[in-house]
Amino acid sequence: MHSDFAPGRTFPDFVLPDRTNTEYQLSALQGDDPMLVVLIRSMSCPKDREQLAAVSRIHALLGSGCCKLVAITTDARRSATGVDEAAAAWSALLHDETQQVRDLLDIAVLTDDGDERPLIPHTFLLAPGLSIRKVWNARHPWGRPSSCELHDALCELTRELRRELAPRRGVDAPCGGGASIDQTLTDMVAAYRDAGHRVPGRSSP
Repeated sequence: MHSDFAPGRTFPDFVLPDRTNTEYQLSALQGDDPMLVVLIRSMSCPKDREQLAAVSRIHALLGSGCCKLVAITTDARRSATGVDEAAAAWSALLHDETQQVRDLLDIAVLTDDGDERPLIPHTFLLAPGLSIRKVWNARHPWGRPSSCELHDALCELTRELRRELAPRRGVDAPCGGGASIDQTLTDMVAAYRDAGHRVPGRSSP
């Protein structure tokens, strides 16, 4: 990935269409909220579909006011499968048929023949203003963010934004109008364990 798009830099303000050919600008989608941008190869890829579903589950528990979700796929709009189901939980599911995102960020797989240069899936956590806070690179099997990693990153960013807003608003309201992010994600992990799953260990936030 190009060094211009490392944490601390600004993510490009792409304008891309959805399946209906309606164009969306990333900054307009984000507004004043944190945003997760998930770059995937195709809705036909099981790993990509699994990641979108996992992020959607976390987002549903946190509440729509906490974080905007945007997925960008290299699928052609007419050939994409499973788009309608996935798009329902996301702020936008956009299509980059010309691979401008891949080329500008320099996240293509290097091949010997040079003909096929598939995108390396990435996940970006953006603070308001498209400021890159954290990047996950799925070139390796462990490169996609786990639920716990997303939890920690979102908690850290949201706490920071609350501290910045508190002097102006005089409040420290939890996002989503319900339980705090910490309590919501704690409940999610507990339910995951109760279902018989093993949660990987992680350091305390």
